[in-house]
Amino acid sequence: MVLLLLSNGLSAPALRESLPRLEGARGALVPNAMASMKAREASLPHVREELAALKLGSLEVFDLERGRPKGLTGFDFLYFLGGNAFLLTKILRERGYGEVLKSAAEKAVILGSSGGALALGGTLAHIQLLDGSMNRKYGLTDLNGFSLTGSSICPHRARFGAKYPRFEERMEAFQRESGQRVYLLEDGEGLLCTERGETWLRGGAVPG
Repeated sequence: MVLLLLSNGLSAPALRESLPRLEGARGALVPNAMASMKAREASLPHVREELAALKLGSLEVFDLERGRPKGLTGFDFLYFLGGNAFLLTKILRERGYGEVLKSAAEKAVILGSSGGALALGGTLAHIQLLDGSMNRKYGLTDLNGFSLTGSSICPHRARFGAKYPRFEERMEAFQRESGQRVYLLEDGEGLLCTERGETWLRGGAVPG
């Protein structure tokens, strides 16, 4: 298993270097955390440029609402783009992707950025605590993620610290009270998860 949870994409070269070689691999971009088609289309050129160094054999867009769950198993590389984690979680559940996603994680390299990363981790409850408005439209009561790894991330540490009062204190309290591990990632950082465990790539550092 290779799972990389990112704050704001593969924005640091060292994050790309932490991945196995993917030359010739069949890849898919999953944009469903973004409700707006306009936002999806605007994000794709940048993401494709960001991934160019990986030299994938192909890279297509996989829309969870138009595709079928078994379609995920045909890819070597899956990238869940950022957006609203509650929306993405709702779609994955309602469309029946849960078991297929866990199966895909056993053989494919999976990346998630921001909201895409949150849905793949252990919980969304800390995001609900910070900003319940993100879930208001979707009404999720089960705030568990898909637990491809046991821990969760909270992206955009500096930005969230400026936006949400007592951000660090509230996240520390959440971890104590819930028993959930949450990595507070700065932009440019990631959480690399493999069979050997979880590695916090601080500042985009590559594990030795």
